[in-house]
Amino acid sequence: MMRRGFPAFSLGFALVTAASVQGSYAGCEEGIACTAGSEEAALIQRHSVGSEKDMTVPPKSALLVIDMQNDFINGTLPVAGGESIIPTINKLSGLKEWDYLGFTTDYHPANHISFASNSPFNLSPFESIDMAYTNFEEVCGEEYRSIYKESAAGNCSANDVHVQFSQELWPDHCIQGTWGQHIHDDVIVPNSAFIIRKGLTTVVDSYGAFTNNYGMYLSSQKPSIMKRIEENSLRSTLKKLGIQHVYVAGLALDYCVKYTTLQALRRDFETSVIIDATKPVTEKTGAEAVHAVTAAGASLVQSCKILGTC
Repeated sequence: MMRRGFPAFSLGFALVTAASVQGSYAGCEEGIACTAGSEEAALIQRHSVGSEKDMTVPPKSALLVIDMQNDFINGTLPVAGGESIIPTINKLSGLKEWDYLGFTTDYHPANHISFASNSPFNLSPFESIDMAYTNFEEVCGEEYRSIYKESAAGNCSANDVHVQFSQELWPDHCIQGTWGQHIHDDVIVPNSAFIIRKGLTTVVDSYGAFTNNYGMYLSSQKPSIMKRIEENSLRSTLKKLGIQHVYVAGLALDYCVKYTTLQALRRDFETSVIIDATKPVTEKTGAEAVHAVTAAGASLVQSCKILGTC
């Protein structure tokens, strides 16, 4: 995999990326999850859902279903076997016991910085590039000015740099208003579910449900700043509901499921990955993700334990 260095500097450390501040349907601000409705009501509220089987989920539990979108199932960035987990996802999301049910979706502008097609360095999908940002979330590098205008800071000095990490580049996917961005037709989204949009910011990618890749650095290095940013975030919502346990399922295990899990743990939620309700991009990176989340304190659980069928 090819890697490109920082455009104007190198400070000698790398950051594991994470992801996403949430938003939702038309009229909702990024950073606030909204109930299913508005312009996409016909798409999202396709089904009425009952419980597959009543059972006791641990009290004060949330289920986060990650990125079950067309592009990740049979579109431009498909995850092998992604379609096969839909029945399990539907059974889980149909349970009545969840105190919070959220579905995340990538919701990228067409000129999103994670797309290889937008790279000023003529890179290809699945290559990586080192990124750096100012404290205003402006991307550093003169090459980005013509693409991102006021969101680009030009060449940055060492003192200008607030965050830096490696960005993997992807095929165009989940572009706002396209078929690929919509949740797959066979996925049942209950009317009570919240839709959490991520990846809205043009120059910052988002993997996890709690914060974007810029925010993950802040959460580990500058917690006081991150606390202010998260006042109206998913974390705040779950804390106000008294949520104690977060269950994570969906796509892909080695990216957005992994980072959502790590972010939930960092925010002091007991966290479990429903291991038969997720699929990785590759078996190798999937195994690495399992090691990462369990080493951080997450548990792995089979869906039948939640559904009461085993």
